[in-house]
Order: sequence, then structure tokens, then C-alpha cells
Amino acid sequence: MLDTDTTRRTSNGTRRNSLIAKINDWVEAPPKHSQVLTIDPETASLILSAYNKRNRPMKKAKIASMENDIKEGEWLLTGDTIKFSDIGILVDGQNRLQACVNAEAPITTHVVFGVDQTAFDRMDTGAGRTPQDMLSLTGVPNAAIVAHTMGWMEKFKSGRGGRHPNGGARITPHRAITLYHRSYKDVQRYIKTGRELQSAAGFPPSRGVVVHYALSKLSDKLMADEFMSAWINQHNLDGVPQAEALRKRLAQISAHTSSQIPARLFYATVFKAWNAYVRGKNVRPGDLQWSKEQAFPQIEKPK
Repeated sequence: MLDTDTTRRTSNGTRRNSLIAKINDWVEAPPKHSQVLTIDPETASLILSAYNKRNRPMKKAKIASMENDIKEGEWLLTGDTIKFSDIGILVDGQNRLQACVNAEAPITTHVVFGVDQTAFDRMDTGAGRTPQDMLSLTGVPNAAIVAHTMGWMEKFKSGRGGRHPNGGARITPHRAITLYHRSYKDVQRYIKTGRELQSAAGFPPSRGVVVHYALSKLSDKLMADEFMSAWINQHNLDGVPQAEALRKRLAQISAHTSSQIPARLFYATVFKAWNAYVRGKNVRPGDLQWSKEQAFPQIEKPK
């Protein structure tokens, strides 16, 4: 809760922000019905400072659009609401409040207090929450990497690695929290590998985390550690020559790609190198070619 003693300001230096005092009271003891409030930029800023603790990243384009509406006098009172949860967190409305601050003009809006914190993922916010949003809102570290890893792991485990070109398995926002706490909390231990691969080769850290985690969980942890170490640090290449072939093949692909290597192609190439490693088979970079017309490589286990 925001201490109202800190809200004294304005020209005479003595007026309290009485609206913030009311909001504090309503957060503590939520009224049964929504409140229609006119929120000035000062109050909007104070709300963001005090209650916007675990929200998803703000949407700059959306804020700019709403800011323009406010400045042009086109802001309307609609059914959209600013929402506070039953544990005193702003769970919906941060973009509207930031637009109010930026426009330096007040907005009138419905405000709801006491929303069940576990139900906010079901709310229609006009910009649907993603698994990453949900994980971030509930305090999960490295939410973007974790969400990416969970999506691809669910896909690999179901054998659907090559069938859906647009990313990992579809995980609903609500399911993401349950899935993380039930099965994926240990992803955090692999973040270091992702950062190291990013530093060594420039790939997004999520790629290294997915690979190391998948190989460790779906095949052999000790061999996965050795394979990743050889790939990242370029040592023990006599023992893991497949890592050098992989490094060269990915460099070849990157040379012909204007942006990042597509994730599915990246993972297929890595898994082909891994499968050669667990079989003890030497490969050249050209042996690691893969196209979407081919079956997606399944992660093999050592025999």
C-alpha cells in the first residue's frame, strides 16, 4: 500500500492526493462493485509506482495510441477496467495509466478491486496474456526463456518437433504456471549454459537452455554436459568432434540467413549432431543438413 503521507504536493504544498487514499482503502477492503474514477496523471504515476510490481512489459505502441486519444479528447468511458488483485497488485491497466501520465491529462475509467489473483489470466485485457506474461506476473525468474523452453520441451516429448513451424507446443497461459511448478522449475539451473552459448556464438540464450535441458532430460545428463562444453568452449574436440561439425554447420547456415536461424532448423541441426555423438559416429558439417521436408530428428539415447 502507498503511504499517503508521501503524496503531499501541488502548488500550495499541503494538499493530499485524496484519491490515492481512497484507492489504498479499497485495495485493503475491496468494494463489491466497480468504481468510476477520474484519474489524473499524478495519481496514475503513484499507482504505477506503488502497485505495478509484477506485471508484463508495457506495450509502447498501445500506450502511444491511447496517449493520442487522451490528448485529442477522444478517450471514452467504456467497459474496460483497471483491476487490482486481492493481494494488492495492479493486474490490468498499466498501459492506460502510463498513457495518462504521458498525455499529462486525466482519464475516466472503471476500476475493480479484489480480483482473485489466480483468475487474472482469464481476463480479457485486449492484449491476451501469454505464458511468458503469466510466469513473469507470478514472479518466475527468466520468464521468457522458461516459457520458450517449456513450449519446445512439450513438443519434443510428444514427438511433434517437426510438425508445427511456428514454434513450440501451445501452452495456455493458465497451464504455464502449473506446468512450471510441476515439471520445469529446474530449467533455472540451465540458464547459465544459455548465457555462455550466447557469449560464445551469439545465439539467443533460450536456444542454449532448450538444447542443454532437452538433451539432459530426454537422453543423458553427463553426455549432454560434455557435448555442450565442447560446443561452447571448443575444447575436447577430439572426444566430441561432432560439436565442431555442428559449430561449422551453424556458421554455414548463418552466412546464408539474414536474421537468426529459425528455431526449428536450429534444433534439428543440433539434434542431428547429438545423435551422431551418442552413436560414436564422425560427421562432417554437410552431414548435418536438414530441411522441413524431412522428419524432425528425435533425440537419441546412448545404448
